[in-house]
Amino acid sequence: MGERTSQAAGAIEDIKYRLREKESIEGAYYCTYPSFVDVYHVFGRMMERTGMSVFLMLCTLNFINIETDDENQKYYSELLRESIQKAVRKGDFYTRYNIQQYLVMLIGITQENCTLVSKRINKEFNKRLTRRKNVSIDYYVASLGEVCND
Repeated sequence: MGERTSQAAGAIEDIKYRLREKESIEGAYYCTYPSFVDVYHVFGRMMERTGMSVFLMLCTLNFINIETDDENQKYYSELLRESIQKAVRKGDFYTRYNIQQYLVMLIGITQENCTLVSKRINKEFNKRLTRRKNVSIDYYVASLGEVCND
């Protein structure tokens, strides 16, 4: 019995080592879209149980009178990704939905503070712009409860 206990303790240490983040990254946690869907489902369930406040923010690149060839789209999409990474808190999640859109899950926040997050993203995005400035970001925000019920 004692041998089994020590094996379990060794196994948990191995598991903890494998589960830890490999590098310390500032800002929001990026995950693939399928992983984001899983996180979405988990937080939807947690909201039911705890009443936690969670918002889903859709960030869409808006090209104003400029060509949107593949190169431009990739360039601005990467700028938006970097801006979200830097502007959003470490406990929040984001993913790329398509070349022009990112989804951000904001945990434990009020609807009013979602506006502050969008302003921080805009500030970071504008700092990174080196090409034309005819690009903006449109935001749509909904409570995860709203989205889950639809």
